[in-house]
Amino acid sequence: MLATMVGTALRAVQKGYVVVIQDCRGRFASEGEFSPPFDEANDGADTVNWIVQQPWANDRVGTIGGSYLGFTQWLLAKEHPEALRAIAPQVTTSNYYQPPNRHEGGVFELGCSFFWSLSMVPEEVQRRLRQGRASMEQMGTFMQAMSDPEALLSHLPLVDQPLLREFAPFYLDWLNHPTYDEYWKRIAHSEFYEQMTVPALNMGGWYDLFLGGDAGQLHGHETARGQCPGPCPPASGHRSLVPHQQHWRVPGAFVRPDGEQRGQ
Repeated sequence: MLATMVGTALRAVQKGYVVVIQDCRGRFASEGEFSPPFDEANDGADTVNWIVQQPWANDRVGTIGGSYLGFTQWLLAKEHPEALRAIAPQVTTSNYYQPPNRHEGGVFELGCSFFWSLSMVPEEVQRRLRQGRASMEQMGTFMQAMSDPEALLSHLPLVDQPLLREFAPFYLDWLNHPTYDEYWKRIAHSEFYEQMTVPALNMGGWYDLFLGGDAGQLHGHETARGQCPGPCPPASGHRSLVPHQQHWRVPGAFVRPDGEQRGQ
């Protein structure tokens, strides 16, 4: 995904755009602690406001990104930074309390949530190693644990996961909120459709795990704007595109049914 992101950025630069790639709080080179996705709205707004103050920038900012980096754009749009003129979220959801993170009805989706949280651990260990707050022994413990994913999934109780407790504690927070309470509502942009005024190109994939969320977003925006009670043409400024592709084939690349990339 990083290679695709960089490729998209380079193509934008060739077209005359200035591109800023941001690490979320607590990820890679950014300071702080990663608490997905609760810091992204304010941090995103701060970034947009910083950009427009730079000598190489104007007062027009657009965003693009897929999966988690699509969700962060919707959170940013709710903050209404003045310079934000358009967003292009890809293969993402409108609510973390829905598939694929939860089954319909709220049952915790262990496979997706658990392994996504685990996937955050290696970089977090490396980040702490650079800061002198972790050891290679801890990295070895993680690699050994990942050699038997079935044992990890079968381990009970779910909250007894030392690796996640140490390096991805947000996972335990998710487990501690089994119902759709204020914890989830404050990061669900499906609760704020009527506040989303920035134009959006929402891109999904017919075979993507977030397809339901992509469709729900379009319908939610239309309904909130009073366009119609059911399916109808997109509201002004919002468009959706759903090519034949899977989750990791996006962001930035449009793929034909035979798998050949056909541009940006």
